[in-house]
Amino acid sequence: DDGGRPLDSQLLLLIVTDLFLQVHKPKRIAVPVVASMGVDELAREHGVEVIRVSNDHRAMMEAITKGQAEFVGGTRGGFIFPGFQLGADAVLGAVKILEMLAITRVRISQLRKRHEQFVRQTVSVPCPWAKKGTVMRRLITSSDNKERQLVDGIRIYEDKGWVLVAPDRMKASFYIFAESRSDEVTTGLLNRYRGLVEEWQRN
Repeated sequence: DDGGRPLDSQLLLLIVTDLFLQVHKPKRIAVPVVASMGVDELAREHGVEVIRVSNDHRAMMEAITKGQAEFVGGTRGGFIFPGFQLGADAVLGAVKILEMLAITRVRISQLRKRHEQFVRQTVSVPCPWAKKGTVMRRLITSSDNKERQLVDGIRIYEDKGWVLVAPDRMKASFYIFAESRSDEVTTGLLNRYRGLVEEWQRN
């Protein structure tokens, strides 16, 4: 930021999304399913619909090409802006961020204070390939009465946060990603779903 402190990719996503919504007033934006809950809060504030897509660049590009979104923010530092090209471009991204900062007359450090309250944790849980289907079926059944999204696994919304449980495409494991506004809640979500994934492998 303008104070010389590094930004992680999720915090950068929130800052750039905040700037874009202030300047451009879109109707619909897209972000990966693993993106922060802060995106949803910004969207509600601006009356914007959020589309959750798979956490890869191809899915981000398709959200633009199919006309689903007017802006796509990634969780790995990439952003797709309308009217230039269909993929993320680092130079354009830097220019657009500077442009939006000039228009809004805010500093990145000010936006950082607003969005850095979210606590995120992730863990990898070993799971034999043969048990992945069993775990996914149990997860779908157990979350049937909760708000959820089935993209790259299952993102489940809890009272004070959310958790994404997804099978690793390359390894015999699941990864679990949790987020809330406190260390206690985030750790609790992570541990609860890690315990379930381990239990469902045995039964």
